[in-house]
Amino acid sequence: MQSGGLNVIQGPNGCGKSTLARTLLGLIPAIGGNVSVRPDGPRSWVPQYLPMADDFPVSVREIVEMGLWARDRAGDRSIGRPPGGLPRSQRRACVEESLRSVGLSESGSEKFAHLSGGQQRRALLARALSQQSRVIVLDEPMAGVDDDGRQLLGQLLSTLAQQSSSLYLVITHDTCWLTEQPSTIATIGTEGLVVQEFA
Repeated sequence: MQSGGLNVIQGPNGCGKSTLARTLLGLIPAIGGNVSVRPDGPRSWVPQYLPMADDFPVSVREIVEMGLWARDRAGDRSIGRPPGGLPRSQRRACVEESLRSVGLSESGSEKFAHLSGGQQRRALLARALSQQSRVIVLDEPMAGVDDDGRQLLGQLLSTLAQQSSSLYLVITHDTCWLTEQPSTIATIGTEGLVVQEFA
């Protein structure tokens, strides 16, 4: 898998796609063998959704700023401390740039829970972008997104992946939303993991 385009892990629901991705990110331990991830450096997990009550008072901007919270030495998990080391103006600029990158500049003050499914995915993607991660893994980014939102989000993901030096990895059971040929498709099926590269 490589930067400069989307990389996809596809397969039916329940086949282990998300488990494989979480193992690659070090979020869960491998059952056996060795796991090596390149490039080194911070890695971000973009979940399908954040369970949140409609009246929970957290804004889109605050969700994105959470990406700047202090990270552990491995660079792949928040350890629950507020952002440290960055001046407030720099943190704010980073958050605003991340929101602009996903088309949510005008939505920063809105409650995250009030956004549409597609907007929530974009906000979570902005949180990952704020971390300046070398690897960004998105788990079923089209879950709960309507047809129009899928088209917009699919194009956004393709554009960001093409223009970035970060590696974008998408976990999905449905690839019909892809707007361009991925760089790599790894399919989990009855024959195990089959990888096709289209560089």
